[in-house]
Amino acid sequence: MVAIIEQSCPSFMQVKSVDLVSAYIRRIREVQAIINAVVEERFEEALKDAAEVDKLVASGSMSASQMIEEKPLLGLPFTSKNSIAIRGYLAIPENQERIHC
Repeated sequence: MVAIIEQSCPSFMQVKSVDLVSAYIRRIREVQAIINAVVEERFEEALKDAAEVDKLVASGSMSASQMIEEKPLLGLPFTSKNSIAIRGYLAIPENQERIHC
């Protein structure tokens, strides 16, 4: 798997996590008023996390192969529904979402 990724996309390590996360944040802000998909923003924290990822990649302390094997989603933006419990964030049980007041 690692060899396939490295062969098919040799420059994948050149993409900065901060740039990727920033692009996602811009897009969320463009469409949020229309689709109302994001309940709780953590954009500042996401950018800080992305900067830490970029530092790790730049440090060379892990090879590309190690990162792919050990941290396959490292640096990728992630959102989840508020029906999924994540420590420190609002979670609403699924059946509560169906109650219309």
